Amino acid sequence: MATALSIGKCTVTHKSESVSTYSLSLVVLVTRISVDLTNVPFVSNYRGLEKHEPSSYFVPVSFYGGETAATAVELLDTAAISQNIEYTCTIEETAFAVASPELQAVTNKRGCRITVFSPLRIKGQEGATKSAITLVVGVVHESQVAQSIPYYPAIWVTSTAGSPIEYLRLGLTRSADVVLVTHGSSRPVVRSLDPSLVAVTPVATAGNYNPGATSYEISVVQRRRPFAGVVVEFWVEQTLQKVWWHDSHSHKRTR
Repeated sequence: MATALSIGKCTVTHKSESVSTYSLSLVVLVTRISVDLTNVPFVSNYRGLEKHEPSSYFVPVSFYGGETAATAVELLDTAAISQNIEYTCTIEETAFAVASPELQAVTNKRGCRITVFSPLRIKGQEGATKSAITLVVGVVHESQVAQSIPYYPAIWVTSTAGSPIEYLRLGLTRSADVVLVTHGSSRPVVRSLDPSLVAVTPVATAGNYNPGATSYEISVVQRRRPFAGVVVEFWVEQTLQKVWWHDSHSHKRTR
């Protein structure tokens, strides 16, 4: 077994009684790193129905090396060679996510495991209009690459004062209410499933200077017809997060 110690060429010679043979070895720097986002088009801290599980993504990483850029080839593990490349994975936006190196046991593929912090952990920062996070992969003293990944945070629906909303109370005496949706880059599709009875309209709210949040007025359009049971829906296409209300005194529901 031969172990690389430094960059360069050498000859490995093997002698056994009257038999002698040798092989040439070339130890190269990692000159290029490639990040594969084919299966990770974006990351999000929305956790769907499994809210206790962290939002985690595996990003495959490939390493290339050679004497020159023109002769660089992918440094693959084989039955005879273990590259044993020591590399780091970090996220520049440390308030939103972390990353660490990972070698997948089944595929033997190197990559970075990105864990996005839960909405509760970044509750004080969800107002920031964060549209991407930056993954940095590097081999010390050799090569480094920074890759931007789209980031879609979970949406928050609150009162205009920022208090959580458990009920949406509409009736004949209170025919309209205003909610604040904090969405960052995840601007939701907002709709009433029966706009002839209940309408949803973006409105300006005093004191709301956050470009990552939008205020909506939910109002009863037709009071002479029953409007209980009309669904008002906030839906994020990328993450499939859905928040909706129904009935005149309804619970907020999230999916």
